[in-house]
Amino acid sequence: MKVAKFDKDIFAALARLGFDIADDRESAEARCVVSIVQPADGTSFLIQIDTPEGGPLVRTITRDRILHTEGADDDEDEAA
Repeated sequence: MKVAKFDKDIFAALARLGFDIADDRESAEARCVVSIVQPADGTSFLIQIDTPEGGPLVRTITRDRILHTEGADDDEDEAA
């Protein structure tokens, strides 16, 4: 997979959230707490990522996506 360097706005935002940004500005890492819940009235799940200095970052994911995620990244790598 080809990646781009973080622009200055994303670089600053990731730093504020507590991410350590690689020297090449193409990746960032942080120790995070990841939680997943299924709202009682929904069919999707909420994934919440709490970063060391901020957050939470929240994303919705479908049940089907969770059940069929295994190996998904391998397919993308082969196509690149």
